[in-house]
Amino acid sequence: MEKLFFAVAGLAVVLAGSASLQAQTLYMNPAASGNLTGTAEWATTLNGTYSQAWTDGNNMYFDPTGATTNYTISANITTAGTITLGNSNSTANIVKMNASGNNTISFANITFLDLTASDTLTYYGPTLPGGSFSVNGRGVFQLSGTPSSAISGTITVNSASGANQNAQILFSNSVYSGTSTHIALNGYNASNAQLSMVGGATLTIGSLTSNAYAQVGPSGGGGLTTLIIDQATNTIYASNMGGNAFGFTLAKTGLVQKQGSGNLTFSGANAFTAQYTDFAVAGGMLIAANTNSITTALDYNAIAVNAGGTLASDATGRTLVGNSQTLTGGNITAGANTNGFKVTTAGTSAIIDPTGTFAITELNAANGLTIKIDSASDKLSLFTLTGASAAGTFQLDLTGFSTIANATPYTVLSWLSGTGVDLTDFSATLPSGFVMDIGYGTNGFQTSTAGSVTSLQLQVIPEPATWLLLAGGSVFLGLLRRRRG
Repeated sequence: MEKLFFAVAGLAVVLAGSASLQAQTLYMNPAASGNLTGTAEWATTLNGTYSQAWTDGNNMYFDPTGATTNYTISANITTAGTITLGNSNSTANIVKMNASGNNTISFANITFLDLTASDTLTYYGPTLPGGSFSVNGRGVFQLSGTPSSAISGTITVNSASGANQNAQILFSNSVYSGTSTHIALNGYNASNAQLSMVGGATLTIGSLTSNAYAQVGPSGGGGLTTLIIDQATNTIYASNMGGNAFGFTLAKTGLVQKQGSGNLTFSGANAFTAQYTDFAVAGGMLIAANTNSITTALDYNAIAVNAGGTLASDATGRTLVGNSQTLTGGNITAGANTNGFKVTTAGTSAIIDPTGTFAITELNAANGLTIKIDSASDKLSLFTLTGASAAGTFQLDLTGFSTIANATPYTVLSWLSGTGVDLTDFSATLPSGFVMDIGYGTNGFQTSTAGSVTSLQLQVIPEPATWLLLAGGSVFLGLLRRRRG
């Protein structure tokens, strides 16, 4: 029998027999583990008569006959089409692709057709799929093995329509991901698009976006799982993150670190149900953009605002509170601080930036922080406040408050319970032309109490040079009036 060697659509294969050059889909359905060279595994119709001919079609169709089927890819495969796992036998099939040697597999889409059971397609290649691709339907696409570099492109996960039709990208090996790896999750109604990591792993990605039907979390045991989002651009996450969506019931099973100069906005209600996850902001801004964007019912949670990071809100009424906290007039007036979020700041380069009233269960500012106040309505409302341990390290940045008024008290902070809070802790950076009114309270700061809520006010006056200018202007106007008179 004559052997033919040819390249079709980027596929170099040694074949025995004839070759068809018609553009068709290739179907694979061997009774046992297969190898893409030397055996008759491929057919041009599903469950049809198999031939040893390759076509130049851009699609590959795996139709497993057993619960677990292994395919060893002994050739370079490059396709702009779809790799499909198609079996409607109501069995959770597992298909494993292993690119032998230095061979690679490159594709545009992974599609799961069986909507009655969740199938798994696992890639074990020593090198990884190249570029961007999508995962579609009900199933799990798992990346394992030991690749030499991270995926450079966007992985888009699209769930199928209907209930319980979740689609998932699962990273078993963190080497597959890096700052060039971007994740977009698009669920459908009752079905979620999911990003998952094996327990105990640390996964770094370049950005994370979603619609309202998405989940992010660990997939199994093995200790703390860390997701690092190191983003250079601004993104919006509109669904749930953390929590026990993947079956975790223990405290603090996950840690999410926000890094990079880009901003991550949580825009959905309960977008970060963090009862099993801690969060750290080490770069850019984490923005709460919905009431209860970040909420919890358990005392398991911490948000660390590290040097260079900003925790912000986009409108008044945003909260980082537990289910037991209640707000009245912009102040936390009831509840137990054992249920809620504990925000810790790392120093004056750690920033909290409220827009309007921003409510947080607990703030530990012992290491210092900076609060940005850009308008008369900006205020931080707390259940519990731990004061700064050094004078002047609780800083208020009012440089963006362009409409600040002379000799007018502004409430910038309130708390229900305070520890170690001293007026000497506070300092302020003011807009040009203003200084603190040292005749008001202590160096321009003063506290007041209404019921059980303590509030901090500050007051400013024009700096002396500004007063002289104003006074000089008044004298000049008086002289003009006299002369005209």
